[in-house]
Order: sequence, then structure tokens, then C-alpha cells
Amino acid sequence: KPFVNPFGITLNLKHRLDNIAVDLYECQKALRYFMNRLNRKLLKGRYSRGKQKLNVIPTYNVGKMKERQHYHLMVDIPKERNTEDLTNIVNNCWSKVQQSFGKAYVVKVYSDGWFHYSTKLKSSKDFVDCSNLFLA
Repeated sequence: KPFVNPFGITLNLKHRLDNIAVDLYECQKALRYFMNRLNRKLLKGRYSRGKQKLNVIPTYNVGKMKERQHYHLMVDIPKERNTEDLTNIVNNCWSKVQQSFGKAYVVKVYSDGWFHYSTKLKSSKDFVDCSNLFLA
């Protein structure tokens, strides 16, 4: 269990950006940009100097027809952050991403339920995004 203070985050992505469909590559790029901003905001100099990075398990999901592409993240957050503070930080970082749609859903994880929910792969298009996965 690499997570000390786990939080679950759900991020919805746009269908189109500048009249071009948002594909898997754009989604991965958006998550990478978001995680860089979140790491920088929460870890400050420790992240900038390459000494520390947030543990994250990202799961990419595509809903049924006309549903949004989205990510379920399980992120280990530094202890000094509460849910309300983290929600504001996450929404601020997510609003800076071009492909973002709406506000993020942030919840404190108390059991393995979120992990099992976020890693359930309902279709062949759902997967754990190993390009953005990080476990120290």
C-alpha cells in the first residue's frame, strides 16, 4: 500500500477542441499537464528539483455512446491538505488544461472501494494509463 493519504479524483474531458475530436493522445497529454501542475502546486520545490512526485494510479475510461472520456485517479496527497483545500487546488489546476470539461470530483478515500471502482475496466477501451502512472 504505497498510499498514506489517498484521494480519488475524477476528471472529465471535452469531446472536441477547436473542432477537432479529442483522442487518446490528447487525453494523456492533458493528464500529464494536469499532474505537472498539481505536483508543482502541492510539492513546490521538492517536485521542481526532482526529489519528490505524487503517487498516482490513473484509469482512463470511455463511457457508452455520447458519454465523456474521463480519468479516475487515485492520488497520494501530503498529509497537511484537507478535502476542501485540495478540491480548490485540483479545480484550479484542472481549469488550466485546454481539454478539461467542468469541475473535478474529489473525494477522500477511506477504503479499497474507490480503488476497485476506479480500476474496473468495463470495456476494451478502458485501461490503466501506464504513461502517467507513478508509484515511488
